[in-house]
Amino acid sequence: MKKLIAVLEDNEDRRAAMSDWLRERFGMYDHHFTDDPYEMIATIKTRRSDLLVVSLDHDLHERPDFSTELTGMIVAEHLAKDSARRTSEVRSEVTMGYVPVSAPPTPNSTPFPVILHTTNTRDGDTMEQMLRRHGRHVERVIPFDGVTWVYKDWHRALKRAMQSNMATISADDEPD
Repeated sequence: MKKLIAVLEDNEDRRAAMSDWLRERFGMYDHHFTDDPYEMIATIKTRRSDLLVVSLDHDLHERPDFSTELTGMIVAEHLAKDSARRTSEVRSEVTMGYVPVSAPPTPNSTPFPVILHTTNTRDGDTMEQMLRRHGRHVERVIPFDGVTWVYKDWHRALKRAMQSNMATISADDEPD
């Protein structure tokens, strides 16, 4: 299965710009776009070992239902809890002697990087701190000037995030 770049975004113009840019430069990977945080969580659960990076918006007010309760914070909280649970499981196994301390990370244990692309500074800061506390590599982008930021800042953050994950990508792509 192809590697995956997943994006939580509700604005159609932003989605179109991101999709076009990804298709042009990273067409070898799958791209998943949604404006539903629960769909994003389901994608993360089913495609965890394929994920290269997840990019999250916070405010999703342009959804057809105009929900103010559905936000990227839901996904960030899931990722933080999942990272804490996985870290706890590994510590327990190491303590009980099941896994050597020098065991290399697996695709399911290494946290994939997250890009936060939101104009909501307060909630963006909260998401960033929570994810970093739980071992996630986080890149932050502040949208500006329509979709200009996608081509100026988001693509650079995406490349940095993917580079932070390169060791895992290389190890995963090696033949058995």
